[in-house]
Amino acid sequence: MALPPAISSILLFGAFAWGAIWGSFLNVVIWRLPRDMSLSRPASHCPSCGTPIRWHDNVPIFGWLWLRGRCRDCKTPISPRYPAVELLVALIGAALWLHVVADGRLTDDGLRIALMEFLLLFYFAAAMVVAAFIDLDLTIIPHRVTLPTMAWGLLAGAIGAKTGVWDALFPPVDLIDSLLGLVAGGGVLFIVFKGYSLLRGIDGGGGGDITLLAAIGANLGWQSLVFVLMAASVQGLIAALASALLERRRGEAGSASGGLLLRGAHTEEFWEEHPVLGRRVLDGETLHSAEPGSTEPAAVRDAGDRAEVDGEPPARPTAADATSPVPEAAREEEPFLRLAIPFGPFLALAALEYVFFGEAAMRWFTSGMYP
Repeated sequence: MALPPAISSILLFGAFAWGAIWGSFLNVVIWRLPRDMSLSRPASHCPSCGTPIRWHDNVPIFGWLWLRGRCRDCKTPISPRYPAVELLVALIGAALWLHVVADGRLTDDGLRIALMEFLLLFYFAAAMVVAAFIDLDLTIIPHRVTLPTMAWGLLAGAIGAKTGVWDALFPPVDLIDSLLGLVAGGGVLFIVFKGYSLLRGIDGGGGGDITLLAAIGANLGWQSLVFVLMAASVQGLIAALASALLERRRGEAGSASGGLLLRGAHTEEFWEEHPVLGRRVLDGETLHSAEPGSTEPAAVRDAGDRAEVDGEPPARPTAADATSPVPEAAREEEPFLRLAIPFGPFLALAALEYVFFGEAAMRWFTSGMYP
């Protein structure tokens, strides 16, 4: 027997609220995880006056609106990106729930299966959001995001339902599909990046992109990789061209304006001065990162005292930053093909697109031959 409409509406609202609550936590993860900071301590507080955020001001989405985007005590502006991420994850939660139950076969008996499918997809979607925003901020994707997501994909492939709602709306990814997706996803980008490096003498991408696509393949199966790579590449190229045209129209020097394009990212100096990975001096202590392009963040001693906790979302390292080693002339003259762009956000976006309509798109594109 199908669930009453009132119950279905409550479940949909619950999925939205679930996403909003986790979106609030993901804001903390996005800021603290790449900086090797604790995700639980200290509690969220104003980075300006240090006052802990009251529980009624910490309600996802609405808390920021109630405070009109400012700290209740010192009136310091709070970035609108925090409620934006919460709203984004809330909408993803609601969309995933509708996706799981869209065929109308949600019954009392099928509710348990639908909830399992929702949770399996929600973790993956949350990991994509975290990877995308960290890459936008810092041009890195920590392995502490991608490796657990790989394991989650293999687990989902082993226990995920293969009939009913799942089979009607989504490819029946099993453990073999997940394993093939993990190996093929990481292997394809590794070959592409190494080939680009050999041809042009410039790294084609970072290790984080490789592990991210491997995680996507592990969760969505090898069948997803063609769509994800095509969609991510096309959307990334469009974004890069649009950013370059906008910068030219404004007469700005690329990343000097904090735009999407990065100048000098192919140089060792760029990564040596990276705010998280690079070689830095804090109170006389020199910190050395891993090799350029590594996704492992450097451990920063007493990071809670040296970085703003839950403060303004960090700016992506730019060539105009005070720590940037790239000369002004080099930034202005660097050709378009030597510019870099974070690829992780487009991989994550393409993965979420595949969840909702990628299989149908590929079947249409291949006239029904897509597996």
